[in-house]
Amino acid sequence: MKIVLHHGYYPEIGTRDEAEIMECYWKYLSQTDADVQAYGDAEPDLAGADAVHLFGMSQRTYLTAKSAVAAGMPFVVTPLYWNDDYPIYYDLRKQDEISGEPPLRERKTGMEYFRKMMLLTRVRQQKYILENAAVILASGKCEKLLLCRDFNLPESRVAIMPVGVDLAMGMGKPDLFVERHGLRDFVLCSGPLLRRKNQHMLIDAAR
Repeated sequence: MKIVLHHGYYPEIGTRDEAEIMECYWKYLSQTDADVQAYGDAEPDLAGADAVHLFGMSQRTYLTAKSAVAAGMPFVVTPLYWNDDYPIYYDLRKQDEISGEPPLRERKTGMEYFRKMMLLTRVRQQKYILENAAVILASGKCEKLLLCRDFNLPESRVAIMPVGVDLAMGMGKPDLFVERHGLRDFVLCSGPLLRRKNQHMLIDAAR
């Protein structure tokens, strides 16, 4: 069995951890008898493949989804979705110029521009991927709720597959984590830096 893995890329923010998550899937799928081929920036070769697993819902994975549909090939998608009407990210170029955290820089193209791009292009591509996927794997309950709400998907269409779990650590064994990392009590902030997540407030509170 040949499985092709392919992750997305977004011009305004790069990746959404798709590459790292795909690497984890590749690591464990490679332990099976399947022939697993992973692609990032390159256009994947679907010749002879039995299934495709897409990570993210960018234009790149949209085109791969269209190719899979045209070939009559089933595909799985790990969407890594959230509603990002107004992305905010760090300006890393100024990181060395100041002390502490770099300032937040807002996208200057304007809300209306990004809404047009998102509504006319990205949402259409996302809908195509979700409507044609054989399996949709949300990373958690919150993402599943967002997918079902924003794309009118029945809950039965979306399964939950947690990501970022080190299976080698075992289940319910915190002592292994403490021994490896020296941490027992901590606050975990995952994903991009966004105002709605209040990361700065969490960091200040932890300090």
